[in-house]
Amino acid sequence: MLNDLDGNDLFNTLMLERGHSTQACVVVEGETDFNLLADFLRNESLDIVVGYGKQSLLDASHSASVELPKIVFLVDADLDRLTGAIDGYSSNVVATDFYDLYMDAHAQDPEGLVRVARRFLEKATISTADGIDRAFEAAAAVGAARHVSKAATYDLNLHDFPVHLVMSASDGRTEISKVVDLALKRSKPVGTTAEALSAEISERMSAPDCVFIVNSHDLLSALHFCCTRFGTGRVSQTMDQLFELAIDRSVFEAMPVIKRLEDRLAS
Repeated sequence: MLNDLDGNDLFNTLMLERGHSTQACVVVEGETDFNLLADFLRNESLDIVVGYGKQSLLDASHSASVELPKIVFLVDADLDRLTGAIDGYSSNVVATDFYDLYMDAHAQDPEGLVRVARRFLEKATISTADGIDRAFEAAAAVGAARHVSKAATYDLNLHDFPVHLVMSASDGRTEISKVVDLALKRSKPVGTTAEALSAEISERMSAPDCVFIVNSHDLLSALHFCCTRFGTGRVSQTMDQLFELAIDRSVFEAMPVIKRLEDRLAS
C-alpha cells in the first residue's frame, strides 16, 4: 500500500508496480474515496490505488501522463474550480464537480443524507430537514472562511476545523462571529479585523455558487453534532461510514465525474 509519499515517490512506486501493466488504474487521494468507489469501479480490468494526498497525485500526474498512460488520477476539486487552479491540471487528472467526491455523490443522491439524518432526527427536537439545513449552514460558513482566506491570502488555519464549536447548543444555528474568533485564535496574525472578516464570510455565503465551497468533512461533522445534540439515539458509527452505506451505488452511473473518469480510461 502506498502511504506518506510525495509526488516523486508516488510516481516511482507506480512505475515500479505498474510500469509494465496493461491494467487500467485509478489513483485516489484517500481511504474514503477508495471506500466509496471500490465496489462500483474495481473489477478485473481496473484497479484502484490510494495515493495519500492531493498534492502527491498532482505532482505525480505530470510525469505519469507519458510514462503511465493507463493511470488516471482522481482528485477533489476543493476550491480549485473557483480559484482557477484547475486549469493547470494535467490531462490525466479528473476532478470532482463539487468540493469532493462525497459532495458529488450527495448532489446525485440528496436522499442519502436524508436517510442518515432520519435515523437520529425523525423524533428529535429538530426535524430531519432542519438538521441537514443546520449542517449545511455550518459547513458553508467554514467553507466561506476557507475561500476568503485563500482569495485574500490571510492564511487562516482552518485545517480540521472543529465545526461543532461554532454551532449553537440550543438550535444548531451557526454563529459567524464564533467562526471568525476561532479561526483567528488558531492562526498567525492576519491583515484584517474580526468585523471585516465576518462581513467577507457572510457575503461569500450568500453567493449563488455557495454550494461549491461546502466540504463533506465539515458537513458530516456538523450533521454529527445535530444528531448527537438533538437526536434520539447514540451515533455509534462515523458519519462517513453511515453516508457510504446510505448512498445508492446505482447513482454512480449518472455522476458526471464518473463518466469523465470512464471516458479518460477508455481514451
